[in-house]
Amino acid sequence: ASVRYMLGDYTSAAIIFEGLLDERGFEAHVGYPSAVFYLADSYFLSRNFLRAKRFYQETLDLGDREYVVEAALRLIDLATILGEFDDASQERYYEILERSGAENTSYQRGKSLYFQGRYADAITAFGGVQAGAEGAERASYLTGVAYARLGDYEAALERFGALREQLEDGDDLFALTQLARGRVYYEVGEYRAALDAYSAVPTNSSHIQDALYESAWCFVSLG
Repeated sequence: ASVRYMLGDYTSAAIIFEGLLDERGFEAHVGYPSAVFYLADSYFLSRNFLRAKRFYQETLDLGDREYVVEAALRLIDLATILGEFDDASQERYYEILERSGAENTSYQRGKSLYFQGRYADAITAFGGVQAGAEGAERASYLTGVAYARLGDYEAALERFGALREQLEDGDDLFALTQLARGRVYYEVGEYRAALDAYSAVPTNSSHIQDALYESAWCFVSLG
């Protein structure tokens, strides 16, 4: 099962792990928590999200320290994917992360709030992400988008401008930041500034078609 998992054959891995869990007496085996976690992960990676959720939750119940943090992170992601935001469950996951000392707890909380449309709360949560920490740049980007969603375009542009200076031109996040700047400038009617932002999206970026399409509408708006 582990070899199948490492080879990326997640469906076959899940079948074997599931068979193991059904074997009588395997619950007492030292490898049981590992099998439960990797069964959950096999389902997650093969996009069988409901089965994945069940076994990640069982991983938390087993309490094996080697797997609970990763299971909690996956369950936070699954809440976003499935659109199932239960406050009590979410708090349990964040408590696990905080107890473990995971440095990306604030980022995970902010991301969850952002995808719930709770933009003001997301901005507050992202404020707890330390500079240089894992997810810090992504948190800064989502903070800018949250400000834009709330209609605070000045704060959004300030955030995107500061982030742009921290990123390399070839980064995907750099392209997204330039695209976001262009959209905010377009929203406030500053079409020349929007064109400058769109023109900075690298031509080899997966976002270049969006930048070109939206640039065309800037030219239309300029007559």
